[in-house]
Amino acid sequence: MNEIGYKGSFLNDSLNLSAVGYTYDWTNKQVIKVAVIQGLPLGLTRNAGESTINGLDLNLRARVADQTFINFNYAYIDAQYDVYCDDSRDWTEVHGSFTTCKTGTPRSL
Repeated sequence: MNEIGYKGSFLNDSLNLSAVGYTYDWTNKQVIKVAVIQGLPLGLTRNAGESTINGLDLNLRARVADQTFINFNYAYIDAQYDVYCDDSRDWTEVHGSFTTCKTGTPRSL
């Protein structure tokens, strides 16, 4: 996990800027999948393997008059699973317990 950011004011506090860039490399990530078991929707915790997330957040605030401001916000995110157990037949399910991917079934995307 890495983050770098900046906050600053310019033009006698009439212009404020904040920016942050980040990257996350997750291992052993878990996700919730909704499944209908015996007619009831249940949230099952699943191992998702590995994922990578990269992003950028920007915020710009400009004072254009005494009590008037213009705000600009921008967010970018690029997220992907690097390894994910994508075939539900490869899952072992124990009701009321965590579920996990069988050994050897994670597939690189």
